[in-house]
Amino acid sequence: MNDIYNEIKRDIDATIRKYMGCQLIINPRFNQEKHATFSKISSNKNTEFDTKISYVKNFFRCYDEGDYLFQLFDNSFIQVNYEFIVPTGQNQKVVNKANLSYYPNPGLYSYEAISAIQEIDDEEEREEYFAYHQEYKQDFQYASNYIRLDYDGHPSSFTEYVHPRCHIHIGLHNNFRLGVNKLPLLSDFIDFVLYVNYIEEWKKLHCEEEDDLNSFLTTLINTKKSLEMTEYPLLTENELKHYLLSL
Repeated sequence: MNDIYNEIKRDIDATIRKYMGCQLIINPRFNQEKHATFSKISSNKNTEFDTKISYVKNFFRCYDEGDYLFQLFDNSFIQVNYEFIVPTGQNQKVVNKANLSYYPNPGLYSYEAISAIQEIDDEEEREEYFAYHQEYKQDFQYASNYIRLDYDGHPSSFTEYVHPRCHIHIGLHNNFRLGVNKLPLLSDFIDFVLYVNYIEEWKKLHCEEEDDLNSFLTTLINTKKSLEMTEYPLLTENELKHYLLSL
């Protein structure tokens, strides 16, 4: 088995360098000494996602605390968390739990608007400001393109079909959940996020012409490899025949 722990750490560093060079990400906050411990590699995450409040409020709770790995160019941001164990009888770490999340900017795309909200300390005043963005709150509360990909190797967290070990959530306050056939590295996840949310930037990153895009995708699909990162298979044989997302 590959040294998964060091591969994930290397991939995070390489991905941050790559996308900073392309000017697609800003404000990276990954520090290996702080964020890579023996049993975990994780971005800042001091604020838990609260499904009882609006997406906009969740976004700014994390934004205010700097709870992200890095921001994208439009002030959206990415969180990652990989947790490791050494299974009985083995001598190398495997991923026992993982979460990779994309928090899209909820319609507040100007730096001035975000800065203005951050400067409001009084809760009532901030609520008044939120009222002006009620349309955005309603839209992102029920049909946002917030994405979270989860893996959990603990047996109690698994129910075949209903709660696969590896699955993806899209949107807030819904029961959307699809099994996923690959636990992604950060590089895989950010490429997926760009592909489904920023296709023009994704195309500029990979190719110049439409013919090149088709050629690139054909090559990518035919040469994709998946690292053995976990103790258990991500999906059962039955789940592989059911609804799933292929990464």
